[in-house]
Amino acid sequence: MGFISVIWGIVSLLGMFLAFLPFLGILNWFVVPFAAIGVVLGYLAKSPDGLEKKSAGRLGFICSLVALCLSLFRLFLGGGIF
Repeated sequence: MGFISVIWGIVSLLGMFLAFLPFLGILNWFVVPFAAIGVVLGYLAKSPDGLEKKSAGRLGFICSLVALCLSLFRLFLGGGIF
């Protein structure tokens, strides 16, 4: 599950960076739920049985959380969320 959360976090970061381009801000509405799922996957991937799984889950959690926060901030600035 840690590897899936890392992939999910990287894809959500790429989508967030793509949504910063002009006329593509609508993608933030798709990145927010995608990144929220990544945060949940990263949180669930933290397991005490191995260091590798724990670090991968943490990386996925952080990537998704950054994408979620920045996308919500971008939507707030653009007037998408009041």
